[in-house]
Amino acid sequence: AEDLDCGNSGTTARLLTGILAGQHFSATLVGDQSLSSRPFKRVVDPLTEMGGVFSGDRLPLTISEAPGRLNEPEGFSPGQERYSSRRIAGRGGNLSN
Repeated sequence: AEDLDCGNSGTTARLLTGILAGQHFSATLVGDQSLSSRPFKRVVDPLTEMGGVFSGDRLPLTISEAPGRLNEPEGFSPGQERYSSRRIAGRGGNLSN
């Protein structure tokens, strides 16, 4: 499969991480040198607690097929940077709910 290139967009990488975390396939996110140097720990750690499986906490980041539906996130405020990725992941990547 082709890598998903996020260029220099941290927002794209964070949102795709949440969307892809609960899918029934694996995907790899890549970015330019600047984006690849940024840590994604604040996004990956909460998604891991929800059941997501990741290769690390920087790009390139492989998001492996989830073993089941991810747990709905609890105890977070909408102002947090990772809010969108956690919320999307908790909905199984379904944006229509």
